[in-house]
Amino acid sequence: MLVLLLSNLMFVYSQKTITGTVSDVNGILPGITVVVGNTKLGVVTDFGGNYSIEVSEGEIMIFSYIGMKTKKITVGQSDVYNIIPIVFLNVIKEIELFFSLARQKI
Repeated sequence: MLVLLLSNLMFVYSQKTITGTVSDVNGILPGITVVVGNTKLGVVTDFGGNYSIEVSEGEIMIFSYIGMKTKKITVGQSDVYNIIPIVFLNVIKEIELFFSLARQKI
C-alpha cells in the first residue's frame, strides 16, 4: 500500500506546467489544439496564441489546426515552448475560394 501511494506521489510531482505561444510570420495563432500524446488531455490556445498545460518530461505535445501540419514536441527540461507551425497554403486558398463562392451565391 505504501509503495502504491509513493508511486502516485512521484507521478504527481513529476508533472510540470508548460507554457508558450503559437505564432507564425503573420502573428499569433489562437485556437490551436495542444494535446498530450496518447491521452485525452489538451488545451486550446487563447486569443493571444498562449497555452498552458500540465505534462511530464519525456511526454509528447501535439499541436494541430486545420490547414496546419501537425507539430510534435517532446517535453524536455524547458518550461516554455514557443511554436511556429508550418501552414499549408493550398488549404487556406481552398477555404478562401469556398467562402468567396459562398458570398457570390448570397
